[in-house]
Amino acid sequence: MRAMVLKLTAGVVAIGLALGIYRAGIASAPPEPTAQAQGEQRGGISVAGEGTVDARPDTAHITLGFMVENASVDVAHKQAAENMAAVVERITALGVAAKDIQTANYSIYRDPRRKVFVVSNDVRVVIRDIQSSSKLLDGAVAAGANSVHGISFTIEDRTALEKQAREKAMRNAREKATELARLGDVKLGKPITISESAPPGPIPYAEAQMDGAAAADVATPVKPGELTVRMSVNVTYAIER
Repeated sequence: MRAMVLKLTAGVVAIGLALGIYRAGIASAPPEPTAQAQGEQRGGISVAGEGTVDARPDTAHITLGFMVENASVDVAHKQAAENMAAVVERITALGVAAKDIQTANYSIYRDPRRKVFVVSNDVRVVIRDIQSSSKLLDGAVAAGANSVHGISFTIEDRTALEKQAREKAMRNAREKATELARLGDVKLGKPITISESAPPGPIPYAEAQMDGAAAADVATPVKPGELTVRMSVNVTYAIER
């Protein structure tokens, strides 16, 4: 009986040693490289893709105002206040919301050569009904504005257009990478890295200085044209062998 117990104990020890060696072998074995690691080890194909979508703008941004001069600073200040009140009243009546009118500049300085005080006042206006741009400009000039500058057109919500441009950019990147893989006689794998460039801001359309008397004779032509929404991506594809 004692011999049998000794044999069983020796067998258990042997099995334990075998399992320990097996586990140690597993622990010391290097991990299998991931698909990304394989792609990095074998290099990759890096390309830049671009996608564009053209669309008509739906919002205009305009800075308009005036300049008044007088030998008396009090008189110049009063005239400026009255002029701005008239301009704001006119453009508000034409449909511009109060939240879309913001003071952009107000300054007073004395011209020593001519001995007059010069007061400048400008407001930045957001026109959401872009078809009314011409009427609004003419109304502002008639109300006393003698300068218009910084006209730009934008698209208020670019989300859907950016999505379309992004899809085009990814297709463009894939086409380039496929062509490079063919020329290099390799097989194109999956993307390893993808990055996107930030879209540009509003694109300025025109800038003008207007004289009130001349501008009142004819309607001011405003041509919003089209804007291009552009998205760019940088993609690195793995090379499969």
